[in-house]
Amino acid sequence: MYKNKKLLVISGLLVFALLFSFNSFTQASEADIGYVNFEEVYQNHPEVVATNQDFQQEVQVVQAEFQDRLAGLDQENDMEEINQVEQEFQQKVNEIRTEISGGLMEKVESDLEKIREDLGYDLILNSEIILSGGEDITVEVINYFENL
Repeated sequence: MYKNKKLLVISGLLVFALLFSFNSFTQASEADIGYVNFEEVYQNHPEVVATNQDFQQEVQVVQAEFQDRLAGLDQENDMEEINQVEQEFQQKVNEIRTEISGGLMEKVESDLEKIREDLGYDLILNSEIILSGGEDITVEVINYFENL
């Protein structure tokens, strides 16, 4: 009799575990999962577009300044100084890029979170990690950015 109760308890736990697993599986399969080409979404975000334009303008100004410095130098006699000016230019461009683009990634991610909530998705993933399933919402997200 003790063995029968033990078998009954174990059978009950097994049935419960199977039902719980099935319930979890059906809930997961009902999840609304979207995915985006993050690089495309990032490049089309309005703040990234504006920042890229600002970056290009600032680089043009800096480039003109460095071109003026290079104008008086001779390719044969001043090679060391030319290399130094080119390194300074690259460093300045990197500084501008870092300064201008600070916080952009967080802004894009924040806007994606808002879009996820507004469009009713449970998850939005990067398309690079998707093997199967989900819905490509890249174009929808880019269009949504126009209304931000």
